[in-house]
Amino acid sequence: MFAYVKNGGVVMFMGRLPFNYGGVTGVPNLDADAQRALGFYPVIDETPAYDKATHRPAHVPASVRLGDTAVYISREIELKPPPDPLPAQEQARVDRTEMLKQAVEASPLVDAIKTSTPAQIIAYANSQVTDLPSARDYLGKLSVAIAYLFIKSTE
Repeated sequence: MFAYVKNGGVVMFMGRLPFNYGGVTGVPNLDADAQRALGFYPVIDETPAYDKATHRPAHVPASVRLGDTAVYISREIELKPPPDPLPAQEQARVDRTEMLKQAVEASPLVDAIKTSTPAQIIAYANSQVTDLPSARDYLGKLSVAIAYLFIKSTE
């Protein structure tokens, strides 16, 4: 990167030097002293090293300093702000999905039917459902498993 300097101040920054300037051809091929005589100074970035995952350049102008042989720039570094929280409705859906997942993972019913054949599942149901309270419990666990599977299938 280069800076164009005129009357002791930086006029602009550029990614590369122009090939022709002020009647001079081959500006990039000139030595550093000749480039500076035309007003082109290399830019040296003195921004401190930082972790891009946790920090970022601050939203303030960079500090620019003209030296004898280069232009020095430095940026302030700041912590990145935390990510915006999910909207309440989205967070409620995420929380509900997590609760269903935990209930499904903790259910012996789900473990029993994961790898079972249809006949084994029916036999398990017949052995577990012996009265109205056990039928309600069994249906409740199945409903939770179905709700979780439905949510996962639509994501």
